[in-house]
Amino acid sequence: MKRGRPSDYSPELVEAICAGVAEGLLLPEVCKRPGMPSPATIFVWLNKFPEFLEQYATAKEIQCEILAAETKEVADTPRVGKKVKTFADGSQEVTEGDMVDRSRLMVDTRKWLLSKMFPKKYGDKVVAELSALTVARSGRP
Repeated sequence: MKRGRPSDYSPELVEAICAGVAEGLLLPEVCKRPGMPSPATIFVWLNKFPEFLEQYATAKEIQCEILAAETKEVADTPRVGKKVKTFADGSQEVTEGDMVDRSRLMVDTRKWLLSKMFPKKYGDKVVAELSALTVARSGRP
């Protein structure tokens, strides 16, 4: 006899989860929406329901396309802001201009996320080189 709370799994809930992911939200953000299950429940469902896993994988691919587009948008859009520098005597210097450091952080965060979510497509390419010296040292022809 099964114990515990009955599963809330439904095609409508799967669709809502995948729609949130495809909109570019990370799973914890989707799970904060009203009526959504916990990330742990979703991972159980991904293992239990192959059709959900397939839909979720497609949503993750769409999510990565959105993150890539956001990266370009952040890099191409100036973000004007103020930077306040306070000196030891309490005086301040305020400069206004493009917030390049903030934009760089936003782009780098999205690049990192993409490299972890889809390393084959967005990760760093690792090239292995085999030199004659390496072959000679290994003793192989």
